Amino acid sequence: MESGFCSARCYHVLVGDKIERAMVIPEVTGYPDSKLEIIAPCSIKDELKINDGDLVKVEIIVGKKE
Repeated sequence: MESGFCSARCYHVLVGDKIERAMVIPEVTGYPDSKLEIIAPCSIKDELKINDGDLVKVEIIVGKKE
């Protein structure tokens, strides 16, 4: 695979019970099991009024079709 790219698992998720976004879990050797990436066109921290270190519920949305 080309440098800078990797396989990943992607999910449609609900963040903080109100924001629908995409979650990406890179399939990279050594990537922490406790870490995930949320892809959003804006700042999730600003939308939810949260700070670094705050806990946020992330729920996978099953069966939704765009």
